[in-house]
Amino acid sequence: MKNRISTSVLAMATTCTLALFAEQRVFAGEQAAGKVAADPVGESLQNSVIWIPRLAQETPRPTCVAFRKQFTLAEEPARAQLHIFADSRYLLWVNGQYVLWGPSRFHPKRPEYDTVDVTKFLRRGSNCLAVLVQA
Repeated sequence: MKNRISTSVLAMATTCTLALFAEQRVFAGEQAAGKVAADPVGESLQNSVIWIPRLAQETPRPTCVAFRKQFTLAEEPARAQLHIFADSRYLLWVNGQYVLWGPSRFHPKRPEYDTVDVTKFLRRGSNCLAVLVQA
């Protein structure tokens, strides 16, 4: 699969409370040499939109943006659903296990998102959510 560009939005909402993406990387060019975005990307993932930084919008194509959030759960969740949208392609991993690829179908007047049950991927203690967005 050839890496290309992502220059817009990645939105996530989840029934698990995740604080913010602590690490965000922008990869550009055929070799995917990266730069790290310094700014945090939001205060809560609960019904929030995460924009890629201006750096990525100005980066030569092709580009990939990697989002990663580590978080701790006091106990295994009874049920956890993740809602994800990207206007380009994405790959989703939870705790190193591949979960889903997208995008969902998109219409500007009726935005849609993919929903996936991530309960079986989550565990008590430390967890990691990772998304690679590309076009």
